[in-house]
Amino acid sequence: MTSRELSNHLQLNVTNLGPIARADIELRPMTVFVGPSNTGKSYLAILIYALHRFFSGRALRPALHRYFRGPSVFGFGPGSSRREFVPRCDVESLTSWLEESLLGDEGDSSQMPVELTLPKSVAIQVLPWLEGVSNYEQALYEEISRCFGVEDPAGLVRNRIAEGSCVAVKRPVADTTGVPTSLGYCFAISRKHRQFSSCLPEHAPLRMQAGGEWRMETVDELHQLRAELRDERIDETRFSVRSVLRTLSEAVGRGIVSPFDSAAHYLPADRTGVMHAHRVVVGSLIGQAARAGFERDTPLPRLSGVLADFLEQFIGLEEPRMRGSGRRRESLAERIESEILQ
Repeated sequence: MTSRELSNHLQLNVTNLGPIARADIELRPMTVFVGPSNTGKSYLAILIYALHRFFSGRALRPALHRYFRGPSVFGFGPGSSRREFVPRCDVESLTSWLEESLLGDEGDSSQMPVELTLPKSVAIQVLPWLEGVSNYEQALYEEISRCFGVEDPAGLVRNRIAEGSCVAVKRPVADTTGVPTSLGYCFAISRKHRQFSSCLPEHAPLRMQAGGEWRMETVDELHQLRAELRDERIDETRFSVRSVLRTLSEAVGRGIVSPFDSAAHYLPADRTGVMHAHRVVVGSLIGQAARAGFERDTPLPRLSGVLADFLEQFIGLEEPRMRGSGRRRESLAERIESEILQ
């Protein structure tokens, strides 16, 4: 396969998860799973939802409002302070590239390219942030357990086979010589071990979409870096570039795992099961409230995370609003479209 024939869609490879022996799919703007019952369609859908939750940063910030786009997992840092300070030569190389990329040769920001490829000197500084995502493996496994409604993700391994399950998220790219390769992340689950690792070959280019929001944020950070370079009181080896590297890592990382960098909604197909779960939860809460002070609280029935998230949003929908002169109320379907699906 030549570099021109490479698909730009995110690839998801799954082995030995639930009823799935192996699945290799491309996530496109419209992806439909069709097949008989118990072939893994729901497993794939829940897994995709859990990956959205993790890479978008929502698994690490559960209180984040569903409409607010906070930092993704790439903005939480590499997990070590040793990468926060770099020598002057690296800062100068970084600022020079940023100035050229942001303003161009003649200082015209309108001519900035839509996509930028990080030079090697900058990519070396960003790479630890991208690799640092694996430091949050506990959050990933907890989110998978929550979404599937299981105590231990090892229980999802197909037929409890010894080698366990493996999930890989890959973005196809071409290296500097045009040879196909990929960037991404891989995690494995078994009874005996868990492993979450990055697949970021040194020869694979790191690219980012240079949008207006990124440019405005980086211009301010660039001015700060230039001021630090002119400050003779700062130790030659103690320049902090954490803010810039966080911004670059966010842009590059989101590009690698997109669309997993955005929020997602899971709408359960089993309407009977959803309403039964709703009645069970509400009934349990009412029953406990009526017996308050007389006996210890009993645990609520366990719900899968996807169902709990849906019910939370569903219950939180605003009351029907009157439109225009008040002759027509918004239907529930319209409110789900506007407030959940947007």
